[in-house]
Amino acid sequence: MAPWEITRVQNDNGLIFFDADVNKITPAGLMNFKAEYGGVWYQTDVTNANRKVNADGKGWLAYYNNGLLLVKKFQDLDATQPAPAEAEIQVYVNRGKTYIELESQGAYTELQPGKSLTWTVRWYLVPFDGPVTPSKALLKKVKKIVE
Repeated sequence: MAPWEITRVQNDNGLIFFDADVNKITPAGLMNFKAEYGGVWYQTDVTNANRKVNADGKGWLAYYNNGLLLVKKFQDLDATQPAPAEAEIQVYVNRGKTYIELESQGAYTELQPGKSLTWTVRWYLVPFDGPVTPSKALLKKVKKIVE
């Protein structure tokens, strides 16, 4: 099993970003992620299809919109730790302009009967004044929170 946490946000011209290799986001080309300023950025859009991508990140995932920055911090996994066909970071966009799921996943672990597992995800919601576009200032704000 692997612990998994989902946060739903509006698909309302927001910005999703995290630290990962843009060339290793799978499946490639499903969402238009761009590498800038040391992060990968996806300006939310509308399409008539459900889409989901996986990425090996650095233990955080962020969403910015309407003057608020949401940062999720969790254990950074190496590429061998997620469940099969899964990843540390997943982004799911529902068809149309409805919602987006920002998903974080812990290490794939065999859990024996009667045993338990603890996994922590910290959420930070802070104001940020700036346009909803990739920026050094936005990434710097996140790095200050997660370090």
